[in-house]
Amino acid sequence: MNPILCQHNPKRRRFSLPNDIWKWGLKPQGFSILAYLCYLHTHRKNFIAPSADEIAIQLHMSADMAAEQLSKLNRCGLLDQHMAPVFKNTSKNFFSLPNELFFLNIGHGVITVYAYLLYCEDRRTHQCHPSLSHHLHCSTPDRVHCDEAHHKVGGQAVHYHREYLLH
Repeated sequence: MNPILCQHNPKRRRFSLPNDIWKWGLKPQGFSILAYLCYLHTHRKNFIAPSADEIAIQLHMSADMAAEQLSKLNRCGLLDQHMAPVFKNTSKNFFSLPNELFFLNIGHGVITVYAYLLYCEDRRTHQCHPSLSHHLHCSTPDRVHCDEAHHKVGGQAVHYHREYLLH
């Protein structure tokens, strides 16, 4: 079998989100819904928006929470009348997420953390050393517990913060 014939186009297995998404102050539920709708809009011909109940099941949240977050995304102008994502006035910088993210049966919190780590990743070295406290402040109600830790990496002490997302 010819290995060239088996190669996949990586762009067909990923979708993009603007880097500015982290400045919009979305809760993990809202971020995951927006990412899911972006995935569907990018890879499904004849995009038909799922219901709040379908989104809730897919992203492991209550239907009320999904409906509330959809309403907020609409009010912020991040969704059009057909629930397709709208990214106006964003920078030209994007990061991509794998489609498989929505096939793993994981919740909105894990999706958000994984996306943030991919956003922070150095795309040349594939190293990621995020400081969540720099971007996600512990004082917000969604971040209840914050640990500070010191570890040795390569013989040097590295200081980092861990925040536990609740909801």
